[in-house]
Amino acid sequence: KLIVRLLASADEAIQAAAARALGACGGPGSARVLADLLKITKSEKVRCATLEALALQAPEDPAVQAMIRDIAQSQLVSSESRACAASLLVRADLARQVEAELQPLLIACGVGYRPLIDLHQGARTIAGDPSGEGRLDRG
Repeated sequence: KLIVRLLASADEAIQAAAARALGACGGPGSARVLADLLKITKSEKVRCATLEALALQAPEDPAVQAMIRDIAQSQLVSSESRACAASLLVRADLARQVEAELQPLLIACGVGYRPLIDLHQGARTIAGDPSGEGRLDRG
């Protein structure tokens, strides 16, 4: 609640720090509070901090991604806000690409996640997988 009260501060540096803190801490309703702040703030510094907080808190949320994409493409906001939003979209896209490229290496090291059963995987390959060895044997 203290963080939410700090969002109403007259000092934009405090508002920006509070937005970042709220994004890092999360909690029920925090994304809504950040989205509302994004709509009403006049400060570019606070707007960018709020965008970063939303991206940190809900990186895969389609509504958050759409909001960031809309700001990146809008001619109604400042170039600073568009640049901040575009930067967040690029970072999110790069993170997904890096994760996809590193996934086989992480799986090989025993760190990554790989579903045990793929939709198009036959029964023989499931039984032959070390994690499923012998589970489908009938003999």
